[in-house]
Amino acid sequence: MATARTENIQSIQFLRGIAAFMVLLSHSILAKNFPDTYHVKEVCVQGHYGVSVFFIISGFIIPYSMFSKDYRISDIKSFFLKRLLRIEPPYIISIALVLLLNYSNTLSPWYTGPRFSIDWMNVLGHLGYVNVITHQHWLNDAYWTLAIEFEYYIVLAFVYPLLTHKNKAVMLTSYFLLLAGSFIPDHGENIFSHLPLFLAGIALFLFMCRRVSFYEFLFMTLTSLTVLLRMGPVPVGLAIATLLCIYFIKRVPKTFMFLGTISYSLYLTHNVFVTRIWGLLERYVGGVGLWLRWVLSLALCVFVAWIYYLLVEKPFLRLSKKLLFVHPSAAANKTLPEEKVVV
Repeated sequence: MATARTENIQSIQFLRGIAAFMVLLSHSILAKNFPDTYHVKEVCVQGHYGVSVFFIISGFIIPYSMFSKDYRISDIKSFFLKRLLRIEPPYIISIALVLLLNYSNTLSPWYTGPRFSIDWMNVLGHLGYVNVITHQHWLNDAYWTLAIEFEYYIVLAFVYPLLTHKNKAVMLTSYFLLLAGSFIPDHGENIFSHLPLFLAGIALFLFMCRRVSFYEFLFMTLTSLTVLLRMGPVPVGLAIATLLCIYFIKRVPKTFMFLGTISYSLYLTHNVFVTRIWGLLERYVGGVGLWLRWVLSLALCVFVAWIYYLLVEKPFLRLSKKLLFVHPSAAANKTLPEEKVVV
């Protein structure tokens, strides 16, 4: 088996697309007036579990990329700068978009709600993900997961050297101490209760980099999944399916890569536009069947995300790629082709 330094795992991008579309399905079906008796609605509302898939992917791909670049503690500044350039500009611009659209709603002659105003302290809290601490409302319900992802980056930046330590005892102790942290009560608002998902991805990374044996990987994963059972059987099933997909599926047809490419933009924008798009469809094509309008709204949300990706996300993605922390000792090792596996 090739090491993590040379493999190209396109399934990561594919899984991101699936996860983002799952979340879109969940929010879109709840934004429509579908009767609760519809079985499709019962299935689609479970799409919020796509967030669990995102956490497992991050658990795997971020240390995978760090390993490819021979990350060291001295690289922490470059690491955070690269992550910030990758995720913050599209996030911040999406916040401005939410505020702009909220204001534009008040200009409608049919608007009967309260006068538009901005809670600037709340907006500033978004910039540092402080809302997860202050418990102020998020302007976009999808933002709470970004706060948890950022907490993961902070933890990994400091703990990565221990998780990849040459001394197996240090490595395994670090892993299970992190798992023990999942018992810190946080009501799902911080990283602690989600640590088993990230750690399941980390365990696969360690195995594919040949830092742990198969039986060690199996024990680490089973322990993490056992702890994860507190969140129910669905996240556990999705975790197993995600890990199997990452390990066994290396190549994905280009046709199925599109949603993965725009997954971050889709995640940022879908909740902002899904209700508005549905309202416009009801007003102008209300005579069209409910299901057809729903499918059309999904397609329009994907289209908006694609435009957002081209205009906003892609330029900053290119800029973040220019920031590397590859050391001479790793010069001979190729990093992951980021146009196919974006980290």
